[in-house]
Amino acid sequence: MHTIASLEISYLGDAHFTMHTIASLETSYLDDAHLIMHTIASPEISYLDDAHLTMHTIASLEISYLGDAHLTMHTIASLEISYLDDAQLTMHTIASLEISYLDDAHLTMHTIASLEISYLGDAHLAMHTIASLEISYLDDAHLTMHTIASLEISYRASLEISYLGNAHLTMHTIASLEISYLDDAHLTMHTIASLEISYLDDAHLTIHTIASLEISYLGDAHLTIHTFASLEISYLDDAHLTMHTIASLEMSYLGDAQLTMHTIASPEISYLGDAHLTMHTIASLEISYQNDAHLTKYTIASLEISYLGDAHRTMHTIASLEISYLGDAHFTMHTIASLEI
Repeated sequence: MHTIASLEISYLGDAHFTMHTIASLETSYLDDAHLIMHTIASPEISYLDDAHLTMHTIASLEISYLGDAHLTMHTIASLEISYLDDAQLTMHTIASLEISYLDDAHLTMHTIASLEISYLGDAHLAMHTIASLEISYLDDAHLTMHTIASLEISYRASLEISYLGNAHLTMHTIASLEISYLDDAHLTMHTIASLEISYLDDAHLTIHTIASLEISYLGDAHLTIHTFASLEISYLDDAHLTMHTIASLEMSYLGDAQLTMHTIASPEISYLGDAHLTMHTIASLEISYQNDAHLTKYTIASLEISYLGDAHRTMHTIASLEISYLGDAHFTMHTIASLEI
């Protein structure tokens, strides 16, 4: 089954503000003898502005899953945000977040999160890397964490970049990066990185936040991480077409003595049209993970898409995909995929 669901929503504004695709969700599934799932979900949001301010991609999230005999997941999530300015100020990549996970017989996670932000100015002002954050985690029988955080900053310009356009197009802050670190006897890091990007358009089309990424880490004797990342994108249209949230991604991690991860990722996309066409939820993806002494993973991914049409035609569920995984000492996978339409 090459495609389980493919959802695309397009929006065309005026001559100066064209958004070709608000959301495009594609789910592919290939099941052969080795049980290989190439892509679970790929939502993509594109934004094209005028000649002086072009943003090719606001957010592109891709989740790949490759399951062979050793149960290897090469990439859980890869988020990339690109921004292209004019000839004097070119920012090729605002943020690129990649999370890799490799699960073999010893249950090894090579990279939990790798955040890289690159900025290329003109010939006189070049910032090659603002921040590069890498977190490695190796979990064998003795539960060893080799590297909690390795932070590198190459800095040759200002940490905050502001851009003020004309009266119809105002961008207050392109990027604002803040890194806090508190290391006491309990090894507590309150904030590793907080990235916020705000964008304010004209009276008829206001985008309050393009991307807001916050990574918190609290490490006490129980090793508790309250929030890995929280990404929210809001979009407010005019009176006849209001989209309250394009994408909201939240990752929370709670690690106590039993090392329990309640939610890895939950993206939610809401869309409120007019009185005749209301779509309450386009896509809601939830990934739960609980790791106790027996190493049990209850749910890898649960995808649900709901659609509510008008009074004459109502489709309550477009697609509901649930994948459960229970791994004890024998590594048993009870349910790979359950699709209901």
